[in-house]
Amino acid sequence: MKKLGLSAAAVGIAVAASAAGTATPAFAQHVKTFLVVTYNNTTPPNPSPVTAGAPSVVVTVAIDHDTCLQAFNNKAFGVVASDDNASAVTVTPPSYSGLTCDDSTRNFTLTGIANGGATIKFNIDAPPGLEGQTQGAQVNVSATGFTTDGGGNPPGHNRPAAPAVANGFLNTASQKSACQTAYNGDRNWHGEFIRDVAKWQAVKHLGKAKDDTTQYPLDTDWIAHVQAEVDILCS
Repeated sequence: MKKLGLSAAAVGIAVAASAAGTATPAFAQHVKTFLVVTYNNTTPPNPSPVTAGAPSVVVTVAIDHDTCLQAFNNKAFGVVASDDNASAVTVTPPSYSGLTCDDSTRNFTLTGIANGGATIKFNIDAPPGLEGQTQGAQVNVSATGFTTDGGGNPPGHNRPAAPAVANGFLNTASQKSACQTAYNGDRNWHGEFIRDVAKWQAVKHLGKAKDDTTQYPLDTDWIAHVQAEVDILCS
């Protein structure tokens, strides 16, 4: 099959994924479903800019429908937003509840109030035992053009992990079709694909290396590295 020609500009969501040593990470062992963040039906820029003249950005958060059914079996759940620097960027509403796999798409408004950066995290709120089967999402935001300073984005929320980058490559029908075909059209092909990317990240010790500016001087260098692995998996 022809390898995917994927754009490095297509990826900006930073989804946390644990990877240490050569063992299979928790993501691959336990996580059955995950949240996806989009902006205007595509992956948000990283960081997503908000300016004083147009201070708000609306992002859409939804759970992956097919894998959600495996994890929740139509049980209700919620989505909670958290903000690591509300002095620069705020998020509203703080949460939604009563969601289902068939009705999980919700909008969150990110509003800049001072110059600075913030990471907005989105996580599932569900009964014990179900939360551990879900992977959250996050978006980095940069606010500029304001008269006051809200401070920089706190450390620890850097480049997106490999599963998030890889998932961003599935935004177009052709890319999604290529990967689905590579996994023989299995019903759970999406989850299998994400787990393979997570295992690759763990084996290559990329959980921390992704933020090494010597190994990957630019964000696009890290994205291109993941892209090359996706080309292999989906060819």
